[in-house]
Amino acid sequence: MLKFSKERLKDAMLSEGFDVKHLAEKSSVGVTTIYEILNGKKKNPKSETLSKLAYAMGIAVEDFFFDDAFPLDDEFNKSVYDRPINKLESDWRKRVDKINNLDPATKKMIEKMVDAALDE
Repeated sequence: MLKFSKERLKDAMLSEGFDVKHLAEKSSVGVTTIYEILNGKKKNPKSETLSKLAYAMGIAVEDFFFDDAFPLDDEFNKSVYDRPINKLESDWRKRVDKINNLDPATKKMIEKMVDAALDE
C-alpha cells in the first residue's frame, strides 16, 4: 500500500533547493501547514496540498510516497532523488528557470545555440 513519507518531502526540498518559506511562497501552501507535515503532525496531508507542493518543485506527487509492501531498499522505494535521471531532470529544470529570467535577446541566442547543437 502506498503511504505518504515526510522524509520524501524533505528529500525533495533539499534536492530542489527549497526551504519552508520559499516552498510556501511558490506553492501557496501555508508555512504552518508545511511545518506540520514535516514534523509529522499532519500524517496524511490532503491530495490538493501535496499536488501544490509537488507542482511548485516541478516533481510528481508520487515522489512523496513509498510502498510498504516492499522492503525499503527495493528499487520502487529508493528515494526518487537517488535515481540519476531525476537528478538530471532537476538540473535542467534549474537551467530553464534561469533562462526564463534572461532578457529576450539572450533567450533567443540560447535558443539558436541549443537548436544548432541538437540538429547535429
